[in-house]
Amino acid sequence: MRTMAFALLLLFTTLPATADPETQGASADAETAQDAEPAVVGAQEEAAQEEAAQEEAAQEEEAQEEPTLTLGSTSEASDLIRKAMDLVAAGDIPAAVAAMRPYMIIPAADIDSLQEQLEASAPATRERFGDELGMELLREEQLGSSLMKIAYLQKHEMHIVHWRFFLYRPADGWVISTIKRDTNLEGLFSGS
Repeated sequence: MRTMAFALLLLFTTLPATADPETQGASADAETAQDAEPAVVGAQEEAAQEEAAQEEAAQEEEAQEEPTLTLGSTSEASDLIRKAMDLVAAGDIPAAVAAMRPYMIIPAADIDSLQEQLEASAPATRERFGDELGMELLREEQLGSSLMKIAYLQKHEMHIVHWRFFLYRPADGWVISTIKRDTNLEGLFSGS
C-alpha cells in the first residue's frame, strides 16, 4: 500500500503542467503557494531547532538536579579515589571522572571542563615528565568529622604530579567537593 501511495505521489509531482486556461489559474495559485512554502518550511525548521534546544537545556537542567550520591564511610571514599587514580594511571581519564561524577558536588559544566583539561594535558605531561611509573597514596587526613583530604602522587620518570581530593560530609555521607593537581614539590613538605 505504501509503495502504491509513493508511486502515485511521484506520478502527480512529475506530471507536466497543462495549458488548459481553466487549470492555469489553479497552476498559478499552486506556484504562489510553492513560493510561500520555503518561508513556512524555514519557520518550521527554526521552531523545531528551538524546541530541540529547549529540550536539551531541560535535560541538562534535570541532570544537574539529580541528587549527588554520598559515600557512607571514609573507607568507601578512599576506595573510590584509589579506583579513580588507578584509572588515571591506566590512561582512562573518562572512566576515572565517570566513577567520581555521582559523588561530586561540583557543577556538571566544571566536571566536563576538568575532564577536558585532564585529557588535553596528558600527552604534554608524558612528554615533559616521561612515562608514568604508577600512583602512590601520599596521605589521608581528616579534620573533625566533616572534612577529609586524600593526596596521591602520580609518579613519572622525571617528576611527579600531586593530586588532592577534598571531601566534605554535610550529613550522613561524604561527597567530593574539590579536586586539585599540580607539580609543586615544595608544598609537599611542611615548613617549606
